[in-house]
Amino acid sequence: MTDRISKSKQEAIRSRYLNSITAKILGPGSEHFVSDSSVEITSEPPRNRYITGILYPKVASKATDGVSGDDQDVDFDAESEPIVVDNTFKPSSIGLSFYCLKTSTLDFTINTSVYDTTVNPWIDLPTDLLESILNIVTDAQATEPILKISDDQKQIAYADSYAQKPISLQKQLRNLLDQLKEKPEMKDATAFLYRLYNLNYRSEKSKKAKPQIYQRRPISTKVTLDLTKPRFTTEIMKSGKPLGLSIFAKVRELPLSDNKGEVCSVTLVVQNTSKSTIFFQTQVILNATRSLKFYASEDVMDTHLDQLSKEDQKIRFEYRNKKTFAIGHGISVGWLPQAGEVQSIFTEYIPTYELSPMSFDLEGLSKDILRPDSYLFEVPKETQIQSLTKFAAKYDAWIAKRELQVPEIKMENPCYAEIANSNLRDCRICSNRIHQGIEVLRKDPAALLAFDLANEAILLQRSKNLERKMQCFRSRTYENLEDDPNTSFAWRPFQLAFILTTIDSLINERSDFRDVLDLIWISTGGGKTEAYLCAIALVVLYQRLGDADAKGVTVIMRYTLRLLTAQQFQRASSMICALEFLRQHRDDLGINEISVGLWVGGGSTPNHRKEAKMDFINLRKNHDSPNPFQVLECPWCHQKHSIIPDDTEKLVIDAWGYAPLVNDNGFDLQCQNFSCPFHEKLPIYVIDDSIYKNQPTLLFGTVDKFAQVPINEKTAALFSCSNNKTGKVYKPQLIIQDELHLISGPLGSIVGLYESSFDYILSSGASRPKYLASTATIRNSQEQVRNLFDRDVMQFPPDGLDVDDNFFVKTSKPSAGGNLYGRLYVGVMGTGKTQVTTEIRLFAALLHSIVELDLSPEEQDLFWTVVGYFNSLRELGKASTLLMDDVRDELRRLTKLEGSASSRQLNTFGNLELTSHVSSSEIVSTIEKLTHAHTSDERAVDTMIATNMLSVGIDISRLNSMIVVGQPKLTSEYIQATSRVGRDTLGLVFALYSSTKSRDRSHYEAFTSYHQSMYAQVEPSSVTPFSQPALDKALAAVLIGMLRHTNPALLSQKNASSILKFKPELARAKTFLLDRIQRNDSENLYTAKASEKLDAISEHWLQFAVLSDNTANKNLLYFAGKKDATPDTVYLLKSFDMRQAHHEAYFAMNSMRDIENSGNISIKESLTDD
Repeated sequence: MTDRISKSKQEAIRSRYLNSITAKILGPGSEHFVSDSSVEITSEPPRNRYITGILYPKVASKATDGVSGDDQDVDFDAESEPIVVDNTFKPSSIGLSFYCLKTSTLDFTINTSVYDTTVNPWIDLPTDLLESILNIVTDAQATEPILKISDDQKQIAYADSYAQKPISLQKQLRNLLDQLKEKPEMKDATAFLYRLYNLNYRSEKSKKAKPQIYQRRPISTKVTLDLTKPRFTTEIMKSGKPLGLSIFAKVRELPLSDNKGEVCSVTLVVQNTSKSTIFFQTQVILNATRSLKFYASEDVMDTHLDQLSKEDQKIRFEYRNKKTFAIGHGISVGWLPQAGEVQSIFTEYIPTYELSPMSFDLEGLSKDILRPDSYLFEVPKETQIQSLTKFAAKYDAWIAKRELQVPEIKMENPCYAEIANSNLRDCRICSNRIHQGIEVLRKDPAALLAFDLANEAILLQRSKNLERKMQCFRSRTYENLEDDPNTSFAWRPFQLAFILTTIDSLINERSDFRDVLDLIWISTGGGKTEAYLCAIALVVLYQRLGDADAKGVTVIMRYTLRLLTAQQFQRASSMICALEFLRQHRDDLGINEISVGLWVGGGSTPNHRKEAKMDFINLRKNHDSPNPFQVLECPWCHQKHSIIPDDTEKLVIDAWGYAPLVNDNGFDLQCQNFSCPFHEKLPIYVIDDSIYKNQPTLLFGTVDKFAQVPINEKTAALFSCSNNKTGKVYKPQLIIQDELHLISGPLGSIVGLYESSFDYILSSGASRPKYLASTATIRNSQEQVRNLFDRDVMQFPPDGLDVDDNFFVKTSKPSAGGNLYGRLYVGVMGTGKTQVTTEIRLFAALLHSIVELDLSPEEQDLFWTVVGYFNSLRELGKASTLLMDDVRDELRRLTKLEGSASSRQLNTFGNLELTSHVSSSEIVSTIEKLTHAHTSDERAVDTMIATNMLSVGIDISRLNSMIVVGQPKLTSEYIQATSRVGRDTLGLVFALYSSTKSRDRSHYEAFTSYHQSMYAQVEPSSVTPFSQPALDKALAAVLIGMLRHTNPALLSQKNASSILKFKPELARAKTFLLDRIQRNDSENLYTAKASEKLDAISEHWLQFAVLSDNTANKNLLYFAGKKDATPDTVYLLKSFDMRQAHHEAYFAMNSMRDIENSGNISIKESLTDD
């Protein structure tokens, strides 16, 4: 397990791994013929070897090599316009722009290299082979010298006679190598001499053809730039001769924004002006001096805060310490240190930025306060309250300290002080809610017991060892779980604080914050899931403690993607099993089962038991058949064959955990482990029919599925459950929306409109349910939540005075050795290579480098599996072909070139795919395969390629290396996708940019600036649920759903004409919708049209109801499905894919992602040749 490898060791491995990759794609050091890579020897032209870092001659750069695109600029002339750098396929120049203190001159260094052809070069002799090689050379040279060894015995080459008779010496060496093959003890020495032989190989057929051998010649020169001139040009000389590089500069003088002096804006361009020389690995370095001080662009340019929106002002304030000191042109730039006064600015072809990981440590806080077993019901109430009060006091002290900093901030910028005070007010509100939550626990015994049992459930669900779990439960001590890193758990401060912040609004229907949506806003991988799992447990437990007869759906948890739902469902199932286990072992949690149901599309799980039986039969007969049942092992005992038997028993029905599907026991799953408490029945339902019948406590589903509510009367069971004895009606108390940022665009607009219907249905009782949501990447959350849920939003944790510290979550500080131990981002943009070639070389470099570092299998596993992320299915499809063919060829080439003893062989099964084309059953299988570690006796997955389906929902700790091919369209997608790697160990992300796409180039050139403030770059979300397209698509279904599910007499498919008896209810529903629209239509864009449309739908419904009552054999039904519609029946709604029938009906979506499958074009004018 990689968790046994220390962070410092992981850092050392990652550094070596990155260096090896860099040597392969940029150089120098790709072939290891000499230990000093600055004078490396290559066996092929370096322009063919390397994919980046090449400066072509100006003439060559104008040839596009067949590459087309809008970004070509073949007429670039640096001397006439130095601020523009050519972006041709073969660039001849690079540059950078920066600000510095006004001064007369500027000194900088240019480091570059050229590769000269050479013949019979000296190559390094490995010390461990010295004795063997000396013996071979001595024995072989009895007649004529073949090889020579340097005087210091560190290098070897062909003998001097090679210059006159190379073919003769080559044959003699070949004969010698053939003889050595018979001597196993000489295996390593023979392999080394083969490298020398291959390096110098000449074709015997063409004696004039010489081997292509190149040796690097490093060049370093200092240049003085005259800043008193607006334009500056100079040709770099070396030993009195033109080097072939010229410097062009443009200088402007600017006042500082605070009028405290002047700075120079400098754009510096280095151009290859030679006729034929190619330069490699060129770098410009500028160092600060007494007279040269660098300024950030933010300190020079006027910020104009008053012209920004409130949210943009807030972002500018919180990121005020993330500054940009330079921008690249055709190359990236970096600076050191990255915070504080910059001492050095430099260009870099392969930029890197290490994202500081989150820290959840609170100095001076006892660890016991964050341990869930500090809050078991055996622990005295006062002890628990005292611990929680100390925790809250820490937050209060932090806020008070920050309030003292506001005057200093005001001196920096008065506008900043206003934002700081606003942020701290939000912190005070949060603190008050935390204290209020503690007070609820103090005064309400049921709330405290629910809190205690929720903590115990969290502990129980984490352990996968049944025996240890049961032992802890019986002994009432959970310290044994702390011994196992897989089960050891302590609350992160924000998790415990979130529970305390929301507990009153979760359990108290009259809470002041009941109608406020609480939004967990934590970076990806921070631990949001545990926070809302505990919230679920609290709501369920508190209801059961107060009402022994409680039943029905209590919590609805919604996701946007199948992949996200599949993995999170496994975690939620473990929690529900823990709650049901506690219920079975207590007498105060009611008589009804606590259960979970997976309610997703028919392509993921069966809709009906009949379908489920057929799927199970197919699975038994053909073990490779898709498994639609999602659950692969018991979420409580986690025994290997607890659900799916081994191959010897797969034909036996009762050996499967899915056996109840055939036996008609009324439930779906059971555990096959006889020691498991859930051997008879698991509280998990995965078939729609079972969900409607059993009404699980926690309903788990995708937002798409909720489009079924208006058209399927069975869905009423999810929103309301009546107790036949008492007549009490139970409705969902909590709605959780995960990954809120994904509810945007067209999908968000439709979801927002349907949400109006759900809110009406769920609020038809005594109170509205509580809403929680979570995200890591969102902008304009207030507006988005208002449009989606018609609620105010409170962000948790509230922001502090700096993006790096909000008390609960901080940015980690470097270790004593200066290491951050965060996710490392690396930028690559090809020069003179097509994007396909660059992609092949980069994939091969990542795959090959890990096997040549002399690591153990456990250490190799850190970066064994490479994840490829693509922006489209088309690009992914090409990559799949490349991985099967071209990358394999490149791996063989690398093995040969580098003389590696180890080679990387890709398995035929080694590439997995995660896209929308993959079935839900395959998703579960794919996730399971990805968890398999690389060991000496088991080969893990080599590569996994995916589209944006990967961007949320994957949480596999062993994934640590990724290539993002092309900059994703949204920063939120980039953050979410790259956060899939390096979640528990040190991640490495390569961003592969295309040189022919201007957007890619701009991200590459501003690599450091972009990555240091990625979360500030997240684009605002757009949701317009009441726009005309959304209303046209779904308003009819929304209105009908509202009426059907709030009036039992209207629910049945056959009762559509009964609307004539419910005209007041129809008017009330219309008013509800119009009021909601008006509240979210400040500019009066939608209300009038919506009112007209609501009137038209209502009138349509009433007219057909009258017609149905007055006409024999003319029934009015709600919904016409594609398979069950009949011609002589009138329908209000019809399936979205029914275009040619029942024109009287409005379209109703089967899924919220339904789109128009055809377009109509009308030709208004015919054009003729005349």
